[in-house]
Amino acid sequence: MEFNITNKYLTLAAKKQIVDQILLNCVTISEDGLKYVDFINKTIAYYFSLISFYTDINLDEHDLDNLIRDGVVDQIQNAIPSSELSILTQFIDATIEQEVSTYNNLSAVLNRTLTTLVDKMPSSKQITSWLNKLPKTLEKISPENMELIKQVINPQKQE
Repeated sequence: MEFNITNKYLTLAAKKQIVDQILLNCVTISEDGLKYVDFINKTIAYYFSLISFYTDINLDEHDLDNLIRDGVVDQIQNAIPSSELSILTQFIDATIEQEVSTYNNLSAVLNRTLTTLVDKMPSSKQITSWLNKLPKTLEKISPENMELIKQVINPQKQE
């Protein structure tokens, strides 16, 4: 297959666009709520980015698996200076590592958990409303049940 390398070096803005796209496609949240890297999606996104940003190959007309099988992706990587690929992969790996470790660190997990708990807590208006209704509710409790409630609330006074 014939193709042309259209860029041997990308601007930092273009590299950032690649990094952001790969991050979006390969970092996933697991069932336990922690982030992890889907390395197959990372590889696919990386190859798509190399082809899209560095060549004139139209990915709508070619299957990525065929481009890999036929050695086209290897040819592309060999045509791009190793320093360019090295800095790009460093940016990708560092950004992914930062995203996963920041999201999964203990303080971030605790913060998300506490935020969820706080969101479920009643508002001050709800608490005030409950407190205002409490005397009326307590008046409706029979004296026998009231004695049981007192024993549950303060079991030390039973002696």
